[in-house]
Formats: sequence, structure tokens, C-alpha cells
Amino acid sequence: MRTLALAVESQLRENYLNSEFGIHSWLFTTDHERIALLYLVSITFFFALGGTSATLIRIHLLTPAGFLVSPDTYNRLFTMHGVVIALMYSPCCSRLCERLPGSPLPEFCSSFQHIVRLLLS
Repeated sequence: MRTLALAVESQLRENYLNSEFGIHSWLFTTDHERIALLYLVSITFFFALGGTSATLIRIHLLTPAGFLVSPDTYNRLFTMHGVVIALMYSPCCSRLCERLPGSPLPEFCSSFQHIVRLLLS
């Protein structure tokens, strides 16, 4: 009887996935596990968006005349790819990767911040 009560209690125990429901609880959370999942979702989304634009650019460049999109659309795809990868994918990925053991990124970031402070002062 006691083991059954413990099994039911362990199934009802709150964890980071079922503590609160709704988009507001996910976007304004301070739980590190939920934040990591949000980073993974955003990295996947921006990687897919940047990869799709890069694939369209490569397909367009298969022929010298460029048969897929107009020149204006090509310029927009090229700009979108650069903005998404440089400003949206890379910061999320670097923020997540700096938490990995043995990552050289925290030292690089602190030295880069030191150089920026010297240049701005």
C-alpha cells in the first residue's frame, strides 16, 4: 500500500514541464531548464530559417543567369541569411555553448569585452 502511494505521489510531483501552463509562464520563466529549452527551440528555428535562405541562394546560383528568383529577391535572401545567422543564430548558440564543460568561449568573451571597453574609453 505504501509503495502504491509513493508511486502516485512521484507521478504527481511538479517538475519544470508541468509547474505552470501557458505561453506567459514559458516566456517569463526563471527556471534554467525551461530557458535551455527555449534556447534550443530558437536555435533550431533560426538555423532552419538561415539554412533555407542559404539553400535558395545556392539553387539560384546553379546557373550563371540565375533562374530561381529576381535580382531584388536574391539581394533580400542574401541579406536575410546574413542577418539571421550573424545576429539571431550565433548569439543564441554561443550563449548555450559557453555553458559546455571545457568551452573556450567564456575566456574569449571576457577578453573581447575587455578590448571593447578599452576602445570605447
